[in-house]
Amino acid sequence: VKEPVELDNHVKHLSLETGISYDVLMQQIGVAPAAVKSTPARPESFRRQAAQAAKTDRAAQTLLAVLATGRLPRDIVSPDEFEDPVFRTLCEALLNGENAASLMERQIDDQGRSAVGEILAIDTNVDDDSLMKMAQQSRLRLKRMRLEKEMNALLERLPSLPFEQQQQETLRLVELDEQLN
Repeated sequence: VKEPVELDNHVKHLSLETGISYDVLMQQIGVAPAAVKSTPARPESFRRQAAQAAKTDRAAQTLLAVLATGRLPRDIVSPDEFEDPVFRTLCEALLNGENAASLMERQIDDQGRSAVGEILAIDTNVDDDSLMKMAQQSRLRLKRMRLEKEMNALLERLPSLPFEQQQQETLRLVELDEQLN
């Protein structure tokens, strides 16, 4: 078909018959450029992100609460495990020997005081084995969330990368998936 209008009519008719979208058909025959897939964020994805952030915060708070008891070996936890700068700073202070009460006094803003208050509210009146279990579970949750976040970021930018980089990033995805499982 040589006429653009005639081609357009044929593609529309084919789209109706097959159920394949008009844009996809135009891309397949080489008339339209490949569309960059960008979907606007839906409200439910914001809810999912908020829920994910709450899980991350809870795992980080639990780990800091266990560390604040002073009954956890110091080399078990590293400030690098925390993405949130407030939690990272609190971890550094606890690892440097500060106690929970002095952390509360040291906070200069509401966010810091709120974070310390939530950490201190976590029940850590359990035996040492249970504390160790709490710490290990929190560390695993934090690691899992970091890996999932990195994998999602890779998956989002993968289609826009050149072929060679797509191959490298796909290998990285496989590595991350192996660490996740």
